[in-house]
Amino acid sequence: MKKLDKDPYSEIGEYLLKIGARENEVAKELREHVEQIRFGHMQVTPQQGQFLNFMVKLTGATNILEIGTFKGYSSLCMATALPENGILTTIDFKTDHFDEAEKWWNKANVLHKIQTIHGDGLETLKQINQKYDFIFIDADKKNYDQYLEPALKCLSPNGLIIFDNTLWYGNVADPENQSPETISIRTLNEKIQNNPNIEICLMPFADGMTLIKHKHDTSSTNE
Repeated sequence: MKKLDKDPYSEIGEYLLKIGARENEVAKELREHVEQIRFGHMQVTPQQGQFLNFMVKLTGATNILEIGTFKGYSSLCMATALPENGILTTIDFKTDHFDEAEKWWNKANVLHKIQTIHGDGLETLKQINQKYDFIFIDADKKNYDQYLEPALKCLSPNGLIIFDNTLWYGNVADPENQSPETISIRTLNEKIQNNPNIEICLMPFADGMTLIKHKHDTSSTNE
């Protein structure tokens, strides 16, 4: 088999961008804009955006909670998958993130599907009393492990949680890396693995995305 002459990951990344996703034109414009600014790397990749969009459609979600808005790219990707009566609630501690994101949401004609909450992601999550069909968490990594339990309490019986950055640039697998962020994400991964009441799948693409749903007893009650 002939090998690629260049870095295979670079080649595959370009191929996936071209073939593996159908990126909304406004989403593409937003992504390319954010890639040029400081901290642009915090934005999810177009492949992840496609995945989030696909999973919203697959689950039939109508009520989404997002923790960590940043510039609104992931919100846009998910909101475009919602039906007209669907609502995405997104939480961020920076109001300027909302100010910029709303311009793009409006341009993509999804602004009416999105409501914003200004505040600390974890503390706001703890205070929420309603259930969501779909929860996407991409928030402060130093407290990442603390999001699991309150998120599960807000998840509908057939809902789905997705945590981003659960591989953390591979640092979670390096025992010598003891940064606060790495420790918190490593702890989150262990909590997820050791919880017998949930179904899990850690997907090793981008920076790692972990899918979680409630476990249902499928055993027959008939002898």
